[in-house]
Amino acid sequence: MHETLTLRAQRLVDVADIIQVPVLIGCFPGEAETDCLAEAFPNSPSPGFPFHPKPETWATTEFGQAIAAVSRNQVVIAGFWLEEAVTLLALNCLAVGYDTYVAGDATPAVDCALEPAARARLTQAGVVPTSIDQVIREWAALHDNPAHAVKLIAGLPQRVQSSP
Repeated sequence: MHETLTLRAQRLVDVADIIQVPVLIGCFPGEAETDCLAEAFPNSPSPGFPFHPKPETWATTEFGQAIAAVSRNQVVIAGFWLEEAVTLLALNCLAVGYDTYVAGDATPAVDCALEPAARARLTQAGVVPTSIDQVIREWAALHDNPAHAVKLIAGLPQRVQSSP
């Protein structure tokens, strides 16, 4: 399961790199080892940033400042674990005004029985649920070069054209 999730997230990282969307990796708890991140995302341009989820100081942390420095108003979040790092990061991003998306197909729960409540809590707070494929399709649709956009979605499931 984790390998599939990592492959999905790596696809997002690869496409982001192609179209020059910044990728930042947070580590929660802040003391978490980053070796596993380096193995899972060898193409990631950034190291793992320690992530401390205190809302009152989050924007001034190294990770909060790194997100602000890329000058984007949308944040797409994927990773381990839904009820911990993903929820805390998403809530902090919302608190400082980012449009925040969580890719559910690359964000596992610690406890599957609690997953629906965790996802509902994020949605009610204002997080937009999405998937890796959906994010890639939207990026491709907005891309300036149609031929390049087709290449971005080439590995995704395609709709079947029905005959008239």
